[in-house]
Amino acid sequence: MHHFMTRSTWLVAIVCLSLCGCNSLRFDISEAPSAGVVTERKSFFLWGLAPTRVVDVSTRCPQGVKTVKEETNVVDGLLTLITIGIYSPRSSTYVCN
Repeated sequence: MHHFMTRSTWLVAIVCLSLCGCNSLRFDISEAPSAGVVTERKSFFLWGLAPTRVVDVSTRCPQGVKTVKEETNVVDGLLTLITIGIYSPRSSTYVCN
């Protein structure tokens, strides 16, 4: 019975740690009505410190940006956890004017 409790404790700890890694950041830039939404995934390395590319939001939304949202969802968090932070994907959403 003691061996089972140890496994379940580890499982709970892993689930809690992976859920703690989820976060979201949102910037509301304008009050204009939205004209479209662009969603993409971006890759980072070294716990998010090294991006693989720079995004020019004006190419995604030529008329301007209403909202920018960056998030690390459950899948992104699990990939970061599995690779011990070496690879850290994020999901980005741009709401265009």
